[in-house]
Amino acid sequence: MNKYLSETTRKGITETEERVKKQLRALEIRYGQDVAICFICEKYFDIQRGRYPSKCGHCDVKYDKKFMYCVPDIIINNPNVAKYGVIFCNGPIHEKNDAQIKKDKYQVRKLKEFGFTVFVLKNEEVAKLTNFNLRSLLIGYYYVLMYPELYDQLIAGEKEIPSLR
Repeated sequence: MNKYLSETTRKGITETEERVKKQLRALEIRYGQDVAICFICEKYFDIQRGRYPSKCGHCDVKYDKKFMYCVPDIIINNPNVAKYGVIFCNGPIHEKNDAQIKKDKYQVRKLKEFGFTVFVLKNEEVAKLTNFNLRSLLIGYYYVLMYPELYDQLIAGEKEIPSLR
């Protein structure tokens, strides 16, 4: 069975994701995990932990091809502006594997088209951050949702993260 169907399991929740979620809770920033974003209807929906969806929870389209949806690590929401941010917590494969880089770039492009703000954290960099510095970064992400021009400045000329280039 191919990976686009729900019988296939995702890789587990990483230590980085757990740490980020803990700091989001401490900051009382609303977040979601175990969601998929449909590239057909442009909406997100809850999924079973550790499983890929077999169809959209909104438009019921069957996911039988590549690149019909994505499963971000974390979604944050700033209720003051009804905007959502997507956080990907990436390991080294996201910078070394050409197929993964291509997939990541496609996902980022589609998410931006749908109005999501995309943030990418590198696992090894998060591991070096103190809790204070990680919280400061997450507060910045939260406020960038209110000011899209700040996000544009943030990623202008990005060279370190392949999916944001």
